[in-house]
Amino acid sequence: MVGAGWSSLGSNFSIGYEFLDEEKVVHIWNTQDDYFFNKSSGIQFTNYFQEYWTRNIFCIGYYNGDEWVKIKCADELTNFEKTIESDDETYVSATLWKDISFIKNQIEYNMELKINYYLGLNDKNLSITISGKNTGIDIPVDLGFAWKITDWEIPHEGTGGDSIFINQTNYFQNH
Repeated sequence: MVGAGWSSLGSNFSIGYEFLDEEKVVHIWNTQDDYFFNKSSGIQFTNYFQEYWTRNIFCIGYYNGDEWVKIKCADELTNFEKTIESDDETYVSATLWKDISFIKNQIEYNMELKINYYLGLNDKNLSITISGKNTGIDIPVDLGFAWKITDWEIPHEGTGGDSIFINQTNYFQNH
């Protein structure tokens, strides 16, 4: 099922998606795991919905000698186009994209920045593909991508606030 925006299939399938928390959170699942995306706070995901969140920031840029030149980061952009689709049997795929531009040597270059989240029925991991597609004149530099994780939101009950509990193991953040 494909929609022009996010739509809900319900949760009666081995693979699929639904909306939670007044459509602020998208839940994607398969036979192996669950992933939750908080749409209201940038691009965030976790597979422990009520336990913690991280902020995942995807960026595109290039190197000028040894210096990284950032073109854009997804958390700086608004109004992404988006689709989500699933055949309710083998996959679920969510895609966000946005047309962006940047100026180098007084010339404007245009591209499409796209992020795709893909989960197959028995996949053990969520696949994330970030891409930039040239939509104008040739871009004279090799583009690169950066991914940083910030803003860990971890509840403090019972752990003293300095650890995270994942798969029956405590991991200390300050070590």
